[in-house]
Amino acid sequence: MAKTSKPAAPDAPTKQNETPQVEKKTKAVRSPGRSKTVLKTLLVIVVVALLVGGAWFLQHYWQMDRQDMLERIGMLSSKVNSLEQNFSSSDKAIDEQTQLIDDVQKFATDLAQTLSQQNQQLRELSLAAPENRLIAEALHLSQLASWRVQTERSNRIPLILLENADTALARLKGVDVAAARNALAADMQALRDIDGVDAEAVFIEISQIAIKVDQLTMTKSAPVPSSALERSATEPDSEIAILDRFIGNLSQLVRIRQHDQPVTPLLQAADQKTVRHNLSFQFQYAQTALLLGQQKLYQQSLTAAKTSLERFFLQTADLQSILKQLDQLIDVRIAVPLPRVNGSVQAVQELMQNAPAESSGSQGQTP
Repeated sequence: MAKTSKPAAPDAPTKQNETPQVEKKTKAVRSPGRSKTVLKTLLVIVVVALLVGGAWFLQHYWQMDRQDMLERIGMLSSKVNSLEQNFSSSDKAIDEQTQLIDDVQKFATDLAQTLSQQNQQLRELSLAAPENRLIAEALHLSQLASWRVQTERSNRIPLILLENADTALARLKGVDVAAARNALAADMQALRDIDGVDAEAVFIEISQIAIKVDQLTMTKSAPVPSSALERSATEPDSEIAILDRFIGNLSQLVRIRQHDQPVTPLLQAADQKTVRHNLSFQFQYAQTALLLGQQKLYQQSLTAAKTSLERFFLQTADLQSILKQLDQLIDVRIAVPLPRVNGSVQAVQELMQNAPAESSGSQGQTP
């Protein structure tokens, strides 16, 4: 019987043939693993890049927002400082007005005492010659003219009082009044030569300008360009069109322009109210200074109002007309120096001292 052990010999070549196939399979299995590792690495790099870009964008946006907040804080601080300056100037003007009222009251008290003394003198002179009564009347009128010049800062009423005093002296007979009338004439001519300002007309003109300013248009916000709206309505909604619009919107965020004049600031609604409130204050300060005769405060208030109009309002024909009116008002001299009329008072006082002797001498010469 033959044994079946010989057919086992061909197994060796089969194993040798199977080893290359196994190596190929292992290589095929290893290559997908490497590709997955590469993909994971690329994904990690992309994620890291996106995170870095997002962090940079957030930091850049935060810096821009912080800069905007700092600018707003600076604007608010400047507005607060301007309001504090306005309040301090108004307090100073109120203090000056209070001091002036106190001076006027003191002057009125002194005037009342002087008038009582003059009335006593008039009662004493009523029993004397009529010439003395006329001289006392002229002295009283000349003193009143001197006091009105110092208190009212006007030449109209003092001029009338001096004219009445000259008329009283002209009625004297037998008394030499030439020196006193010459002094009165000199003082009256000095008052006539004053180019006084009509404070009432200037006050009304400032009020009319304040009313016109309320009707002017202020700068608000930057207009939206119509070209962007037209492009969005006409271009198709393709990927290229969307990308172009996105780039166009980004390019509108930053603009470089050349300006020959200062850039007009853009104001919000609250800022506009503040500016108009400050303008109203400036016009009121100018009117107060006009009544008090304070030239420097008057010019400073109108100049500040003009600067605000040029800075915060649209350049229109009405604005230019108002600016011309303000220039004319700034040049007006409200504090006109008035002459002192003490010369006529002294001349009439000397006439009163010499009048009794002259009148007695004239009465002795009459037969």
